[in-house]
Amino acid sequence: MKVSSWFATPIWYDVLDLDNTHLEKFCYNMREKDSEGAHKSNLGGWQSKDFADYSKIRNFEYKIKECFYSCFEQMGYHKPNDIIMNCWININKKGDRNKPHVHSHSVYSGVYYVKTNDKSGNIIFERNQLDAFLIGAVPVKTPTELNSCKVCHKPVNGKVVIFPSQISHYVEPNESDEDRISIAFNCSIYGWKP
Repeated sequence: MKVSSWFATPIWYDVLDLDNTHLEKFCYNMREKDSEGAHKSNLGGWQSKDFADYSKIRNFEYKIKECFYSCFEQMGYHKPNDIIMNCWININKKGDRNKPHVHSHSVYSGVYYVKTNDKSGNIIFERNQLDAFLIGAVPVKTPTELNSCKVCHKPVNGKVVIFPSQISHYVEPNESDEDRISIAFNCSIYGWKP
């Protein structure tokens, strides 16, 4: 039988050439300035409040926006006039994790890994509940992109993962003695080029 994959859910990933030592210092400095941080999806650990001042990490802003433009192009969309981004930092110590959540009020979301190791905890993406129920009701012989209810991405230093904001996702507990540091971000669109 022939198959077509309509309504597929893209998850993009790549490894970027950024100065992670500089980004790590930036993240720790942000935590020093606001030790209270925010409480969103984190169970333990520290999350910064949203920020949109990239003056100290311009190269990061540039690279992430280029990634978004590439995603729009692959989706067959017009290039937006402007991408509005908000970012926040996640610093997870041993045992810390992030509960299942979605990112409302944005189009695409993503995460960039500043400091990780093999035991830092994967990010897991899940199908919506109805699809997962219907697909999960049938025994799977061979896992594929068509029948999987979850997909995991392993954190790697310098890796960026971008996904549609409405996909439910969570982060497994950090089983390492070292901090797991990531910068998460959302993308909204302001105007389109015809």
